Amino acid sequence: MIGLLPRFAPPRSIRLGLSIGLVALLGWIAWGMWFWHPVAGQLFSWSLGLIVVIVAYRRRQEIQHLWRSDHRLRDQVILTVGIGLMYLGHLHLFSADLGIERLSAERYITGLPIDNQIPRLFADRLIEGQSTRQLVGDWLGSDRPPLQAGWVLLLQPWRHLLQIPPDIFAHAAGAQLQLWWIPAIAGVLQLMGAGRRLSAWLVVTLATYSMVLINSNYVWPKLAAASATLLGFSLLMLHDQPNRRQTLLAGVMLALAWLAHGSAAFAILAMVILAAAKPNLPKRSIALMLVTAAVIAGPWSAYQKGYAPPGNRLAKWHLAGQIEIDERSTWQTIFDAYSSSTGSELIAQKRANLSYPFFEATRGWDFGFWSEAAERRSREFYFLFKSLGPWNVVWLLMPVWWWRAGRRRRMEPKPPKFAIGMPAVGWSLAWVTSTYMIWALLMFGPGTTSLHQGAYTVPLLLATMLMLVAWAMHPVVFVGLAVMQWFHFLTTWLPPGPKVDGAVQPPALLIMLVGVAVLVWRSVSMAREESEKEPRLTNLG
Repeated sequence: MIGLLPRFAPPRSIRLGLSIGLVALLGWIAWGMWFWHPVAGQLFSWSLGLIVVIVAYRRRQEIQHLWRSDHRLRDQVILTVGIGLMYLGHLHLFSADLGIERLSAERYITGLPIDNQIPRLFADRLIEGQSTRQLVGDWLGSDRPPLQAGWVLLLQPWRHLLQIPPDIFAHAAGAQLQLWWIPAIAGVLQLMGAGRRLSAWLVVTLATYSMVLINSNYVWPKLAAASATLLGFSLLMLHDQPNRRQTLLAGVMLALAWLAHGSAAFAILAMVILAAAKPNLPKRSIALMLVTAAVIAGPWSAYQKGYAPPGNRLAKWHLAGQIEIDERSTWQTIFDAYSSSTGSELIAQKRANLSYPFFEATRGWDFGFWSEAAERRSREFYFLFKSLGPWNVVWLLMPVWWWRAGRRRRMEPKPPKFAIGMPAVGWSLAWVTSTYMIWALLMFGPGTTSLHQGAYTVPLLLATMLMLVAWAMHPVVFVGLAVMQWFHFLTTWLPPGPKVDGAVQPPALLIMLVGVAVLVWRSVSMAREESEKEPRLTNLG
């Protein structure tokens, strides 16, 4: 896939992220083939796997050359492997009499629902040639987008060859897909002007962020949706004038985001609004992107409406507050919900939605030791600004920093040689803000804007931007907050939980330490490799 991408002229920094997206697109096609007939699905998955092995063998010299010459690709692969090992060991660190799916649901937050099992149930039904109209309980196949199920189906031949149990294999495949956020964030940081070293340090620090940790192991497809949306945004909005091929790729990424999880709709809507307001961006580019996304995602809508209707349970739940299943259409449910509420009630609902993520965020520092970890975990899972932990200090320092940056510009009007691109940062902050506003205003409320119910592009990009600004203030500020972040990680997210509290497993501990060692080694070696001075990001001010 990386070999095909140069024809589309994407920046080198995001080629790995886009390549993962194109593999996910093949997974979506695999889902369609398995849905058509299990034999067709088997032929497609096995044939594609065989083609990959043959091509990789015949082009092994080119692959070796690419590995040696493309430093960004090598950095992102090594970071993904290191973080993946750290997460794997972290998940299994304490013994528990639980299967892998319940372990990932109970390891951090007690009693998470079975959302992480749905992709595996979806894939299993197709493999066995059974109907996917009803998956589990009253959840229909049309209620949950199928991208992660398609990813599992695409890799199905490897499960047969290695004789891996279905639940373990589906979890491993899901964890692999969730790690998509690493090349996505690293690539976007480099598009903004951050060097290899700085982007790697930010990614390693972000790996301890609670939202990323939980969802990478819980394998809920929302993190994959955020990664795809972020890549689409980078193609369309972080370039002055994206060409037609880049616009097509952006449409593919948005379609994959929608096929991963419907929560991506909030971020996609905000992105389209910003694109319409962006100077020198032809409207035909936006139209081409949306048409491409609609063509790719269209079969899923047809499945929802034609095969397993109505497929609108979550839309009615979040946009109209209708939790119980009924026969009304989405628009009729929304109309009834709003027409039965007074203007003052609606204003109160939206105000509560806007303020809910701040709830608990000002009630002291959430630092402590193992005995208090469970309560802190719960708050960070539900409250956006609570989850940001020590990085909220950046909000307090920002006014002083802006004042000092403005004063420095007046005294030294010449721009710094190494600096981050202000337009890219500006568009990213505008996207986070507008997505948050759209999410809070569209959710019916009151107080329904829990972190886990929104688009994960908001916490993912917001945490990244706060780290970036901390570095721009001064590297010492970033290092100090990063040390606090790691301390918080060790005291809040490393301890056992109420249902996962057995003895420490030495193999898991070893795997986790190997992952950490890989990250430390890469960070140190990268600092030696990179002769170019790291950008100080001073023109962010």
